[in-house]
Amino acid sequence: MKKIMLGVVALVAIGAGPVLAADLPARTYTKAPVIVPEPVYNWTGFYIGANGGGGWGQTDWLFTTAQTTANHSTSGGLAGGQIGYTKQFISIFMLQAA
Repeated sequence: MKKIMLGVVALVAIGAGPVLAADLPARTYTKAPVIVPEPVYNWTGFYIGANGGGGWGQTDWLFTTAQTTANHSTSGGLAGGQIGYTKQFISIFMLQAA
């Protein structure tokens, strides 16, 4: 008896699908969202920079042949700079972002 009832319920459930489909509301259509591409950084432009540094040291030497020692102190610095212009051309990555 249980098998018969289960079979009847299954047939009713399968047969109810097309009946309900006729009563569904019409599909509402919406516009797709606008896709905004990510901004690509541009490296083109002038640049200017400066650099500098310094150092110091102490060295002690032992000359075994003359049995003497010597020491040497050193210190100094450096300074410099740069100026230029960089031009970025279209790359593969820029084309993929568009």
